[in-house]
Amino acid sequence: MKKNVLLALLLVVFAVFFMAVPSSGASVISAVYLELPAGKDEANNYNASVAAGYINGTVLQPGKEFSFNDVVGPRTEARGFILGYNSAGRPDVGGGICRTSTVLYQAVLKAGLAVLERHPHVPPVDYVPKGMDATIQWGICDLRFVNTLDVPLEVTAAMEVLEDKYELWTVFRSVETAERVVKVSVSGAVYQGLIIDNMTYLPVDIIPTLCRNINYSVIKEKGMYTVNVGQQFFSELDGSVKVSGALGVLIQARKLAGASGALIEWLPPDMVVWRNQFLEGKKAG
Repeated sequence: MKKNVLLALLLVVFAVFFMAVPSSGASVISAVYLELPAGKDEANNYNASVAAGYINGTVLQPGKEFSFNDVVGPRTEARGFILGYNSAGRPDVGGGICRTSTVLYQAVLKAGLAVLERHPHVPPVDYVPKGMDATIQWGICDLRFVNTLDVPLEVTAAMEVLEDKYELWTVFRSVETAERVVKVSVSGAVYQGLIIDNMTYLPVDIIPTLCRNINYSVIKEKGMYTVNVGQQFFSELDGSVKVSGALGVLIQARKLAGASGALIEWLPPDMVVWRNQFLEGKKAG
């Protein structure tokens, strides 16, 4: 019964976490995930998911410091934590949050940020290699780092609940300012896109309008988005997909046009015309 309750709570937390998207165009800087077996340490996994929820959506400006203890706060029942176990096997409210700090620490290393404070577990934990963990204890041990990049970073984190395992992940994205809004004309109708890093991006929900008779799907796995259009895949990792708080998931216009056999024409200063001439030519023939 307790296990079912925990799994239900995790599913609720997971659903809430996945509602958040970055507030502007963003590129993935680093991404790390940790697989944990289902049916073991359920309370610890639950606490790790709660801690991830407090971190999720944090935006760290250039030169600013991140403190795990400050962001996650005291581990109390009033703040959603339950009784788990620390690395020494002793009961501890909030036991398991070090899984979240560990994944966060690895994402920090991968992004090349400056680590100000980090402590290893004693005794060592068994879910990551030695030296890749970060223990947390309120008022004693913290994980602190500085955003040494010249762009703001958004930290997303969550626990995915799968059939036979959990996946705890952290993704760092650069928060980029869209240069300007662009209008996209399709057969006389006008839609809105964004120009980010001198490239035009379109909301994925207009793909059916742009690419007739071509199916598409949006996949979010381990905190990152992939868009499947026909037989081709577009990903945040290669920059062909971005996310926006205003427009949701975006796909790069020229790459989408190339995949669908369409042409796009830039009309200064703020208009892009999408032409499905190849598809329309085939239909006419």
